[in-house]
Amino acid sequence: MTSAHRDNLIRAGLTALTLAVYLQVAGFDFVRLDDPGYVSDNARVLSGLGGDNLRWAFTTTAQANWHPLTWLSLMLDAELGGGDPAWFHLTNLALHLINTLLLFQVFRGMTGASWRSGFVAMVFALHPQHVESVAWVAERKDVLSTLFWMLTMLAWARYARRPGVVRYLPVPVLLTLGLMAKPMLVTLPLVLLLLDIWPLGRAAAAAGRHRVWDKLPLALPVLGSAIVTLWAQSAGGAVSTLERLPLASRLGNAVLAYAAYIGKLFWPSALALPYPYRPESITPGRVALAALLLVAVSAAVWLAARRRPWLAVGWAWFVVTLLPVIGIVQVGAQAMADRYSYVPTIGLSIMIAWGVPALFEARVRRAAVRRTTLAVLSAAVTLALGAASYVQVSHWRDTVTLFTHTLAVSPDNAVAHSLLGSALQDQGRLDEALAHHREAVRIAPGYVEARVNLGAALAAAGRPEEAVREYRAALRSRPGDRTALTNLGAALLQQGRLEEAEPWLRRALATAPEDVATQRRLGTVLALRGDAPGAVEHLGRVLRAEPDDVETLVTLGTVLMRSGDLEGAATRFERALRLAPDHVAAHKNLGVVRARQRRYEDAVEHFSAVLRLDPTDETAARNLERARELAAGTRP
Repeated sequence: MTSAHRDNLIRAGLTALTLAVYLQVAGFDFVRLDDPGYVSDNARVLSGLGGDNLRWAFTTTAQANWHPLTWLSLMLDAELGGGDPAWFHLTNLALHLINTLLLFQVFRGMTGASWRSGFVAMVFALHPQHVESVAWVAERKDVLSTLFWMLTMLAWARYARRPGVVRYLPVPVLLTLGLMAKPMLVTLPLVLLLLDIWPLGRAAAAAGRHRVWDKLPLALPVLGSAIVTLWAQSAGGAVSTLERLPLASRLGNAVLAYAAYIGKLFWPSALALPYPYRPESITPGRVALAALLLVAVSAAVWLAARRRPWLAVGWAWFVVTLLPVIGIVQVGAQAMADRYSYVPTIGLSIMIAWGVPALFEARVRRAAVRRTTLAVLSAAVTLALGAASYVQVSHWRDTVTLFTHTLAVSPDNAVAHSLLGSALQDQGRLDEALAHHREAVRIAPGYVEARVNLGAALAAAGRPEEAVREYRAALRSRPGDRTALTNLGAALLQQGRLEEAEPWLRRALATAPEDVATQRRLGTVLALRGDAPGAVEHLGRVLRAEPDDVETLVTLGTVLMRSGDLEGAATRFERALRLAPDHVAAHKNLGVVRARQRRYEDAVEHFSAVLRLDPTDETAARNLERARELAAGTRP
């Protein structure tokens, strides 16, 4: 078999295995964690690439990040496939497959070792820890940024073989594009430095003097990305302060997380979303054991670096690329995350792919035995990883499936309880939802989202006073939380406490002026309080954003009717009835408008429709009788 045929066979195998494991995502839904903010509830994304969405993508820090290319890729999916989750899932899969093939190409080109490069790519493609990055639509930033990571390495290898300005230019361009998808690429220049040592061998002769100098131009986009990212995450409230999480606790968790990532590479069980940050688990004994493991491995690879440079390069790759997400700068409340291992564990795979054959060469003299044994071991690892990943992917089918699994492997997981509760509430399983929400609050009393979700479930259960208590508790923990503010206003509105509801809704609107739900609720409160100009202003904004919102059309029509604008009111009621022909309130109010306009036969038609839909409506019956009398009196 020629080398070209062998490489094509490996590529075909990687493609078939990746599709076999991941193609099931085509039938998956969005999940409630982050997917609404990125896609399913994001009007900007769902409206595609038109309008001023391009400008928004480059200026927004929504989701506490600046990643315009990620937004644009999601908008492109929406442009091509609408809001169908299958399109977004399949794009993630396509990017993961391309990344896998590029990874093989990069190491095949740099080392000439087809099978070892194929093993590294196979582990990348099939490891269960990488499922989170692929099966989660919100992690588009992960698979997209990694595409540019692989392309940057490919461009660097090309430049390293024959240095020159023209060959160098694609490197900073691709790195910058990757940083615009996710700032994870801030460590890539250091990885390029490692590749110079092995396998590119640029440490020797004159090339060694340039190993640092030709990385310096890459520092500019990296520094810019780091500054923008810290600003965006701080502005979004995602970065924990030292008061909330002391430095000692962060360092201890970082040491434990490094050890945990290594453990899950070799035994990927109990994979959860998320892994809760538990300060009580960061004990001196556990931290000391994990630190001892890291020091021992570091010492071993250092001693072997001259004879086996791939060990040092692979280990340094793992350690360095995890640094931005290891928790020293703590973003979010997770102790670690499977998605963070997407690129870093490539380093550990390199150590295995080159280290195990070297071990066999030292221990087993017969080449045929070595080849056979390595082939059998590789096949066993491939089957094991493929089977485990297939099952892990299946857990991402929908929110209920995902977080039911998470609670099976991580029972005291407040985030999983809260999100599962919300998904069950969407299915009308309110009692089950309340139980999960209460459990989330019990586990993490200061978890604002859990309080808000419990309040929403209580409001849906017709217990607004209890909902108000939960929203107030959430606002004591986070006074500016938009959802708590708007939901508190909504709960007070539900109780008819209009004067109390208005200031909370105004505060909520100040935090998010474009939020349609808050505009709608504030407009409704103002309408009920008799503030016609204010109601018209806010309800009008709702309809500019959502022209087919039937309830808002009816509410605005009612305000206009009461203020004497009969034509304006009639226009809104007629549009509402075109959208919802059996809407009782729209028929009743349009009947009143037509009667005032002395169009009595039209009034008869609408009051008759009301009685057809609700025969017990006595007011409509009286209005119908009076309209018939007036209609008879106006006939020639």
